[in-house]
Amino acid sequence: MLQRLNMRVLDLLYIDDNNPYLKTTERQRTDLRTFVAMSAGDAQMCTTFDQFQFHTRDFSNSVITELNQDFAGGAVAVKIWKKLGMEIKKSSGQYLMPDDPSFEPLYQDIAHTPRP
Repeated sequence: MLQRLNMRVLDLLYIDDNNPYLKTTERQRTDLRTFVAMSAGDAQMCTTFDQFQFHTRDFSNSVITELNQDFAGGAVAVKIWKKLGMEIKKSSGQYLMPDDPSFEPLYQDIAHTPRP
């Protein structure tokens, strides 16, 4: 269909803590990689990370590993969902914002990771 319509798509990973399929990216990544592989170059992957896990001890390292695997697999972008700043709160009660220092290692890695 994409070739027939001369269309290209960017398929995004999404985290939704209210939907069992979207609660983690593991199954989504598998499905998305399959779709991209079958698209003959008409679909690209946009990765993301689980913002709900920002408080865990190994957050930065595990996210960096996942993002780098996605980039190595052809991902062309990273989406930061609006749950940051609107839903997720820190232990202080303040909303977690995209410029929170806990995300700095991720941004540094993204900025320095070579793209295909």
